[in-house]
Amino acid sequence: MNQPLCLTFGALFLVGVAVAALPSQTTSTLIFDAASLKETPPADGQVGTFFTYAGGRMYLRGCTLQLLIFEAYKVQPFQILNAPAWVQETRYSIDAVPPPIPKLADYHPSNPKLIPPDEELTMLQALLADRFQLKVHEEMKDGPGYAIIRGDRPLRLNEPADKTERPVVTLVNAGTSFYRQGINSSMADLASFIARDLKEPVLDQSGIAGSYDFKFDWVPDPSDTTPGGYLFAAIQQIGLQLKAIKVPVQYIVIDHVEKPRLD
Repeated sequence: MNQPLCLTFGALFLVGVAVAALPSQTTSTLIFDAASLKETPPADGQVGTFFTYAGGRMYLRGCTLQLLIFEAYKVQPFQILNAPAWVQETRYSIDAVPPPIPKLADYHPSNPKLIPPDEELTMLQALLADRFQLKVHEEMKDGPGYAIIRGDRPLRLNEPADKTERPVVTLVNAGTSFYRQGINSSMADLASFIARDLKEPVLDQSGIAGSYDFKFDWVPDPSDTTPGGYLFAAIQQIGLQLKAIKVPVQYIVIDHVEKPRLD
């Protein structure tokens, strides 16, 4: 039976391409009206659950601080530098209620996994600064990356079966093989997802507009230890290619962080 992987990760799958401009660390007065922070019990089966409900209420379970940072600052994991080991290990649960500001008063997401409004991400930044004493700065560096471009094969991109579905590119274990399945996803969404596998930034330079359903599969090669090495051949199944390029990337550098004050 096919076993989907990592399907509870919410907004982290929707952060956009890896080189998108990052929101600056804020000194804004936008803060949650109420927020609780606890360690997630090991027996809790929720891992990386990041939901936002009507009015902006946030429900997070099993989230590492690394996940919280790249959610709050709209980055990929490899864009976070100078993080202690526990930032990627200890998991936390957060329940937070924002103030009734106009942007959120009428906020009714069609899916709780959709990325929350920027105002709420600003509040999450403030929460991390308060509870974890998190201080960061941004750096721009040129480095290796990839671009998604049109390949030599015919495109195998289908009109979405449901255009109201949350855009996602899932990773599915089919037993002896794996596949990535795009649901109502743009090429920029695909770039964002596979950047995590390649551990390098990926840009959409395909020139293909719109959202699509698609799927490509592969059989793991134990001898290939290259991050995301399967992608270079597998993505050609849907008429695309990956091209190596130089990419300007913004990084979030952790200057200071402490184990949090819990409730």
